[in-house]
Amino acid sequence: MARRARVPIKLEIVGLNPRLFDSCFKNTLALVESRSKGNQEVSSRTVDSAQSSEMQDVTPEALAIYNKVAAISIDFQKAYGRTVEVKVFERSRNRFAMPSFRGRGENESPMPEFFVNGVRVFKGLPNSFSELDEAIDNSFGRRSK
Repeated sequence: MARRARVPIKLEIVGLNPRLFDSCFKNTLALVESRSKGNQEVSSRTVDSAQSSEMQDVTPEALAIYNKVAAISIDFQKAYGRTVEVKVFERSRNRFAMPSFRGRGENESPMPEFFVNGVRVFKGLPNSFSELDEAIDNSFGRRSK
């Protein structure tokens, strides 16, 4: 019997700088992996070297948002498996959603929107992966009774 290929899950995050997110994602992933191995020295060195170059002009509040979203996306990948594809966009590709992005200034904190397979499941910053997961369940009709 042939095995069916799993359909990839696409997590799209709109409203964040992709390069900055990628840097935070790599830092958070390195930190998580080093903690699981019990090596604290490597984790602090990795975070310090990456934060010095790209993250100098970012406010601490925005950096905290990027790190939190990175941690949530790592948890999302762990929960939903290897077929998860995480993409980050600064602006929506949807021309009807563009007016909501025009009012934001450069110095304001980013306000991400989360899409799963093209369906918007959450707008804003979830407190944890569990809150995002619950929003995904609600969006796709898998409400718990």
